[in-house]
Amino acid sequence: MIYVNVYRSKKVPKIRLYASNKGIVINILSAKLYYIIAIALKYFFALAFIQKIKNLHKLVSLVFNKSLS
Repeated sequence: MIYVNVYRSKKVPKIRLYASNKGIVINILSAKLYYIIAIALKYFFALAFIQKIKNLHKLVSLVFNKSLS
């Protein structure tokens, strides 16, 4: 599950993401809904992209280690 926790601090919305495996929960405090969802989706896709890069790095390491041995 991804918990998207949004809160305002000096007019800047901040978002915290919590990963789990059941769905998406968006927690919104004092901000416009469509704006928050847009930011949350942007962060979600960035998170997914980072995860892909990490997996790719693991794959490259695995292949590299096997080719060395």
